[in-house]
Amino acid sequence: YFKEDKGTLIYPLSGIKDIPIKLVEEIINKRPFKDILDFVSRIDFKITTDILSNLIKSSCFERLGLNMKTLIDNIDVIINYGELAKDIGQDESMKPVLTEVDDYDIKEKLSFEKELFGIYLSNHPTTYYKAKTNNVIDVANIDNYFDKEINLIVVVDSFKKIMTKKNDKMGFILGSDETDEVDMTLFPDIFKNCENVSEGNVILVKGRVEKRFDKTQIVVNKLK
Repeated sequence: YFKEDKGTLIYPLSGIKDIPIKLVEEIINKRPFKDILDFVSRIDFKITTDILSNLIKSSCFERLGLNMKTLIDNIDVIINYGELAKDIGQDESMKPVLTEVDDYDIKEKLSFEKELFGIYLSNHPTTYYKAKTNNVIDVANIDNYFDKEINLIVVVDSFKKIMTKKNDKMGFILGSDETDEVDMTLFPDIFKNCENVSEGNVILVKGRVEKRFDKTQIVVNKLK
């Protein structure tokens, strides 16, 4: 379950993609763990590479000494040790030495969060860029700028491309920042310079705030 603790929201292990509830129950009953090798040795549930990878990329082991990229790069060694330790018991002399590497950057970690939680949990991809860019409006505030041109920084959640009756290409982007999401329309003269945009890109948009079927949208004039 979700729970609140001194102003912090605690996210449940069962909310991580493809983590079985039986495993969650066993983790709760057997924690704390000294490190990831202790974890794979003491958990009876069958730990597959996919399951362990999802736990690692969800930052479940971030306080146990080694960074995320190091654990992922050594995942086969970790799983093999766990299986061996379950057969003959933990032995300090058998513990492998894991090769340490530099960690993933923040963009990669945020992409893991989106994949495994369905949301950006610790931060949002736009936050870094918005802090370095002047005159950018939060998506949640665009209703205050009706019929005005504004600048937005959003991550592309989806990009739909269509052909007009005149056989020209145009597109529709669903974008979001840490405050809300917004629909954006790219007419053919703008679209022709934006075909390489794809889901997950962070984009700077200059556009006019309009209403369509009582819903606020952005008609894009420039995109970077």
